[in-house]
Amino acid sequence: MGVVRPLLLQLFLATSGLAGKVLTATHLRPMSQLEQHRQLQDPDMTEEERLAYARKVITEVKERLEKQQLQDTTKKEFCKSQMQDLEERIPATEARVKQEKVEKLRIELRLQKCGCCCQERTSIEYELVQAQRDVEHEKKMLKLLDEQAEHLENWCSIG
Repeated sequence: MGVVRPLLLQLFLATSGLAGKVLTATHLRPMSQLEQHRQLQDPDMTEEERLAYARKVITEVKERLEKQQLQDTTKKEFCKSQMQDLEERIPATEARVKQEKVEKLRIELRLQKCGCCCQERTSIEYELVQAQRDVEHEKKMLKLLDEQAEHLENWCSIG
């Protein structure tokens, strides 16, 4: 005989992708199954409250499953996945730095064409300040990603 679950819990398990998972005692709340069942069957609870409670239970179970899965990940697997992530993010950030520099140059040209007294000068100057901030932001992001890669490499090379 399988585990008997309240109908709402079964519905949320099915829609959340947890229906086929074996849920052990470590995944459940400290409350017993009987207490959980009584909580969902409480006649004073509205349907919305039951749904909210069922969602909360599902969220807690998912968090426990994810936490357990994370604990099961080896250092080697973690290092590999993080390096792959950085291998994708660093070139993308480099490309954004180039894009932002090009945009800044485009705005500088507009400012030069505008001259000293055109009506749009103030708004173009504002755009230029924003473009400079965008370039600086992307450069900082690239520096942080490089530092992250360095620290990850150092940590992963230890034992």
